[in-house]
Order: sequence, then C-alpha cells, then structure tokens
Amino acid sequence: MTQADDCRRAVEQTAAELGGLDVLFNNAGIIRRATVVDADEADWDRVMAVNVKSVFLMSKVAVPVMAAAGGGAIVNTASGWGLVGGQRQRPTAPPKVLWSC
Repeated sequence: MTQADDCRRAVEQTAAELGGLDVLFNNAGIIRRATVVDADEADWDRVMAVNVKSVFLMSKVAVPVMAAAGGGAIVNTASGWGLVGGQRQRPTAPPKVLWSC
C-alpha cells in the first residue's frame, strides 16, 4: 500500500462492497535486517514506504469516507522495536518510533 492509487482503490472498493468504512486498521510493516552501515538507500526507502507512507496514504483516503458517514476509527499499530531496538534492524526502528509515540 505504498501508492496513492492503490490505497484509493482499496478504500473505494471496501466502502462499495461493505456499504461504508467504519474502521481502518493500519498494520502493514516490513523489516530489513542490516546495520546502518550495511543497509542501502533502497532498503531504507522501502521500509519507510511500507511502514510510514502507507499509514499516511491509507488514512488520507479513508478519513473523507469516514467523515462523510459521520465518523469512524483509525488504529495504527507499531512494534516494540520502536522502543527497544534489536541487532541488525536499524533501517526498521525509525518508522516504529514514529507510530509508537
């Protein structure tokens, strides 16, 4: 869910098939095991796209649908690794911290 059009289609299809959208559960996340020295820019970009950008995009398209129906709820999950890091998970920790706060 890292492309705006895909997120828009997902929300539109869900709302059409289910008669609305009451809850958005942002739970996508990936990990790239590498140290900050070993990770490359592509690893960083992919982790940030899936773990952070997808939350923004899905919320951006879901909020107007929910608001038009009188409201809804958005649940964002994160990982404990946002609070306590693990070995070789440096590209993964920053987006976890963003959603843990």
